Amino acid sequence: MDAKSKLKKILKKDYSRLVTLPLFWLTIAGLEAGDYVEMTMGKENELVIKPYKKEEEEEQ
Repeated sequence: MDAKSKLKKILKKDYSRLVTLPLFWLTIAGLEAGDYVEMTMGKENELVIKPYKKEEEEEQ
């Protein structure tokens, strides 16, 4: 992957800001539209995004 393909533009939508996730990562992580990701801030203020799968108990 070259440096340019790692860059994502921040989009503005009302009071939110949006950044798209790479399709290849979503596929590898087994995520689809409607699924969740967990976002945390790392030690150096980097954003860490991890797949999040809700347990069946939580959905009921």
